[in-house]
Amino acid sequence: MSIQTSDTGSYDGLMERIGSSDAGTDMLIANNGIMSWRDLVVKVRQAQALGIDFDKTITRGDGMFDAIRRELMTPDCARRDEECARAYFGGAHQSHFGCCDFLFGSIDRMIESRVDERRFESALCAIAPRDGAIEFMRTFNSSGAFTCAVITFGLADWVERWFAFRHFMPLSSPTEQEYNPIARQRIYGLRLHWDADGQLRGYDPTTAITDFNKGLAFQAHCASCGVELCNALALGDSPITDIGMLREATQSGGAGILLIPKTECAKLHANSRTGEALRSAFPSIAGFLVSDSLMPLADIRTGRVQF
Repeated sequence: MSIQTSDTGSYDGLMERIGSSDAGTDMLIANNGIMSWRDLVVKVRQAQALGIDFDKTITRGDGMFDAIRRELMTPDCARRDEECARAYFGGAHQSHFGCCDFLFGSIDRMIESRVDERRFESALCAIAPRDGAIEFMRTFNSSGAFTCAVITFGLADWVERWFAFRHFMPLSSPTEQEYNPIARQRIYGLRLHWDADGQLRGYDPTTAITDFNKGLAFQAHCASCGVELCNALALGDSPITDIGMLREATQSGGAGILLIPKTECAKLHANSRTGEALRSAFPSIAGFLVSDSLMPLADIRTGRVQF
């Protein structure tokens, strides 16, 4: 797999680079107000820890709550949940507590819909991994140290069971350390409470992750690994819900990289990833991976791609 590298100093320059690119070319574009593309490649290759988003970064297709509304909630609960999402995220002001209220409300609607573990696990079966995601994550576990963390504005239980379903991480005594891309204690997200019969009963509010504390979770992960932030990467697909983590990595001397899937390049200005949200987030992001795959990053780290 080949990848084209370049840099730019502005949001408009980024849009121009993407718009003029060959449809078959993956690109790694550096924000040259922060670092050159050569320095970005070095950061990717030499990084000792990773904080990575889940929905539409590790996975592709439906997001977590899209699947939950469709597969787990009653029609009335799904309708109300969608209305709450539009009302809150379409508003001008957002906060950690507002995001938590939305997240907790979604869990309450799952409880109202009588979700149990069997249905919960069946709902995540159709969620597919993004090409190269697991290979990229495994490069941070070459010695069984598990320095990759999933940091999600979502449910840790969903992430953990998805990895188990995909046979990437056995739920019981994971011993194949070279194979597993993630350790259970490296999943940061809202933890659910299930009763003895497998019925969803509640959640632990102290575990909630939103954009407003993703950066803190990234800090905590790196500290637990004994890795300085300047030697770490953060990767996400949203300039809205991932910007806290991307900014923390970039401002600390590491690199925050935004994934822009190529399948969405045709709707650049209309999409929240690349519209005004990205314009305002641009100064806080070190680099942009324009690709439907994370394999270019895996190839950089393993040396399969040379520059």
